[in-house]
This record gives sequence, C-alpha cells and structure tokens, in this order.
Amino acid sequence: MSLIPIRTLQKPKNYVNSAEVKNDAKFRAILAPIVYLLVDFGNDPVNTICDILPKAAYAIDSGIVNTRINNVIDKFTMVSIAHVDLTTAGIYQILSDKLLTPYEVTLPEEDFTALIKALAGCGKAVSKPSVQRGQRMRVGIESDRAKAVVVLMSWILDEAAHNRALVNSLLDKVTDNIFLKAAVKIALMASVTFIPRRVIFLIVSVLITLASVFFPLFNLKF
Repeated sequence: MSLIPIRTLQKPKNYVNSAEVKNDAKFRAILAPIVYLLVDFGNDPVNTICDILPKAAYAIDSGIVNTRINNVIDKFTMVSIAHVDLTTAGIYQILSDKLLTPYEVTLPEEDFTALIKALAGCGKAVSKPSVQRGQRMRVGIESDRAKAVVVLMSWILDEAAHNRALVNSLLDKVTDNIFLKAAVKIALMASVTFIPRRVIFLIVSVLITLASVFFPLFNLKF
C-alpha cells in the first residue's frame, strides 16, 4: 500500500499590498455604517428612523453637515462644484422650492427650525470607540427614540392642522375607510381644541381599531 505524500503547507500569498489594505480600511469605515443602516431600516424602520432623526438634526443644527460636505466639495480640484447651503435655513429653502411651494403646503420657516432644534435635543453626547487612527474614542449622539416619537408626532399634527384642505384631499384619494378618515380628522383637532390630547388620542385609537376590523388593511387605494 503506497502512502499519499503529504505536501508541505504553505502560507497563502499576500496579493494585497499595504497601500491597498489602508484604502480598504478607509472604504470599510465609510461603507459599513451605510450598509448596516440599510439593514436596520429594512428590519425595523420605525425605530431606525427615530434613532437617525436626532443625530441628523444635531448635525444640521450644529452646522457639521454643512461644513463637512462643503469641505469635500473643495477637494474636487478637477471639477468646479458650487457650495451648497445645508444649514437649517438652507435646507428649508430647498424644501420650499422643491416641495412646499409646488404642492401648496404651509410650513413656516420658524416651525421647521423649531423641529430641527427639538429633534436635536432628543439625544445626548456620549463617548464611543473610534476607528480613526490615533484616536481611541469619539463623541457620538445617543438618541432618545421615545422622545423623538413624541416630538415628531406632535409637530406633524400641528402642521397638518395648518394644511387641513391638503390632508383631507389626500385622504379622499387614498382610502374610502370612514373610520380612518374620522380618526385623521379628529387627530387634527389636537392642535386647535381645548380637549386634552390624551383624550383625542384615545378616540383616535378606538377609530383606528374599528378601521382595521371593518376595513382590512384600511382599504387603501395605493
């Protein structure tokens, strides 16, 4: 019986040089958080949005987004790209030109600014591990998702009350559900009535329950 010779194990060749390893690490630091964010959004969209909003609002309110994006634009030496205004006022102007004015949506700039500041306050600064060379820790924002939900829903109700005609028009286009229509219209009263919001929300909850029982999937027309 002949024995099969055992070949000497060799270390695999390193086909990647040190420069490519460094570049790979840079791209991982940029792309990995984006991919993880997309996965989280697919698995749990509501909690993911409520986690992102305070961080995004803080970055906008503090001017970090505006500064960093324009710094990146300045690095494009071969192509001339104009700076963009990503401050709170600049973003409001973009929304106004592209969305609010064309669809006749009423949203005062001071209301938008108040929302950004309120959402920015739905979190606290914490120290987190850093992947940056020579820096072991970095400052991050830990979101209070419950507070973000309250701030966002209250703001939506207030602004919807200023755009009753638009909300009612959209509601008529997407559903025939009488209970859901009643729930939305009563919810809009939360900003303009003396009735406590907790009472209004209780009535809305009952109507939404009836809507789901008598009209499967709310009978949406999408």
